[in-house]
Parts: sequence; structure tokens; C-alpha cells
Amino acid sequence: MEPNGMKCAWFQFLIGFEIMSLGAYFPMKVYVYTHDFEEGGKENPKKIHFARIPVIGECIVLSNNPNWYKVVLVLHTPYMAADADAEVWCVKITGSAARKAAGYSAS
Repeated sequence: MEPNGMKCAWFQFLIGFEIMSLGAYFPMKVYVYTHDFEEGGKENPKKIHFARIPVIGECIVLSNNPNWYKVVLVLHTPYMAADADAEVWCVKITGSAARKAAGYSAS
């Protein structure tokens, strides 16, 4: 028979595992608004599923094309009537600019 401490630790591990794996079962629905200064500054909303909601300052790529976007605003929409978990506004940046801002060489 195992001591109560072992049962408690095992239970906490299982609960932690379930919480960590929720992203795989419940993807976050996020409306992403992209802003491209080169295309006249229009916003193009897209509904995308993420494992977690992006945060301000993070860079994301939305498809196989080489366009990078930097998150500048996040609006969380946790209420039940919302069609998505969040709305995210991004501006188009170059990959080299993102690497340079992160401290990596632009080459």
C-alpha cells in the first residue's frame, strides 16, 4: 500500500497532464487581422486555430507563404456569445527585421 503522499503526487501529475494537453483537444479560435503597409494598409480578417492565443510582440506566420506578422494588439473574448476566443491584430514585417530585433544577425 502506498502512502497518501504518493497518491496525491500521482493525482497532481495526472491533472497537470490533462491541463497541458487541453490545447490539442480544444484549439483556440482566433480572428487574425493583418495589416500590410505596402498594400495600402487594408486589414484582412482570417479565422485561424491556434494551440494558444498569440501574445503582443510575438511573430507569427499564417501559411506557407514567406509573410511574417508581428502581434501588436490582443483582444480576449471569453464570453459565450463570442465566435472566437480572441481577436489579434498584426502588422507585416520582414523575417530579417524580426531576427534583427530579436538580436540575431540579419544574414
